[in-house]
Amino acid sequence: MKLSKFLSILIIINDICQSNQQYLSLTNHTTEHKSIITGSWRDLLGVTVECPNLGILKNFVLRKNSSEFWYEYQCYSSKSTKLDRGEPIIKYIQFKISSSIRNIESFAFEEDIAILHGFPLYCNVDDGLNSFKSYNGPNGIILGNVKCHPLKSKYSTKIEIQTEEITANATSMDGLVDIVVGSQEIEDDENIAYPLRGFKYNVDTTSSEEKPTVSYLYGYSILRNMKNEYESAKQTFKALRKNNTQKD
Repeated sequence: MKLSKFLSILIIINDICQSNQQYLSLTNHTTEHKSIITGSWRDLLGVTVECPNLGILKNFVLRKNSSEFWYEYQCYSSKSTKLDRGEPIIKYIQFKISSSIRNIESFAFEEDIAILHGFPLYCNVDDGLNSFKSYNGPNGIILGNVKCHPLKSKYSTKIEIQTEEITANATSMDGLVDIVVGSQEIEDDENIAYPLRGFKYNVDTTSSEEKPTVSYLYGYSILRNMKNEYESAKQTFKALRKNNTQKD
């Protein structure tokens, strides 16, 4: 790499690291409470879980009481719509959000939760999940919409980490309730964020079709600490400058 090009990269990283905030802000959110109508998974259709200000989900959990349901979730999100250099990995370096549509075929909308088995709502490797929603599509299909945010991750898992399992009536959403989907690891100076890549539903009817065992399979990433990247880049630049024999 040419010295001048490397110097430009170093200046960019230095600019990023001027902020004292190296942790990403972890914020708590709740969707609007919705009335329970059928009591089945169908009530979830049309509900959007989305992080504000181009943020990324860390985890979420579906809650319900006798008459309503809602999602509680955590985001790595800026508290402002403006550029936040304290959150450079999400907002400063990478900011493009893309959408994708995924679907599974069904002959008709049924209340049996088994229809959700394998239904995917996830992003590609090195992308984080900004939002997800499933909704009615034409000709008896379920559509899923996810918004994905490119990240500077150092490690990403496959969509294969299994959550807690719950056995419940097939025509109830209870099998999906009170299960945390996503990492619950604590951030530190080395691993500053654990964004959720996405998930898919896992419905096991082997033992019983009337009361299947329900869980989620999910994946997540670990984000780099750009301050550490900066220190490493400085040392590399120092070595390049020492060995530079190029004349003006």
